[in-house]
Amino acid sequence: MLSVKPWDEISTLSSRNPTSNIIELADRFLIEHITLRGIENAERQIMRTSEYVPNLFCGIRVRFIGENHRKSGQPCTIVAILPNPSRRAENQWYDVRFDDYSMGRFVERYLMRDVEDGETTAA
Repeated sequence: MLSVKPWDEISTLSSRNPTSNIIELADRFLIEHITLRGIENAERQIMRTSEYVPNLFCGIRVRFIGENHRKSGQPCTIVAILPNPSRRAENQWYDVRFDDYSMGRFVERYLMRDVEDGETTAA
């Protein structure tokens, strides 16, 4: 922080031009109270970020639950996870392969993970 406060330096200002004195005092105030304190606060802040992880993974079996589609209700395997710039699960798209080797590209809300024998899901 600055060692000299703006109000302590009023005596050093020119008495000939009051407008420039006001501008100079305002500049000193901004440097002292906004800029430097903002930097101090920023140093104390911790940025918490986490890597986005899709809910479904390649190779797992899912069931396509889309309505009004000829493949609705059929099991399939996730073969690719598409990029998701929004990092929101509702916007995550997957490429899937059905058991008859046909392919599809669907958003996550139309894919339901199949629970295999012996596997439990969180309630």
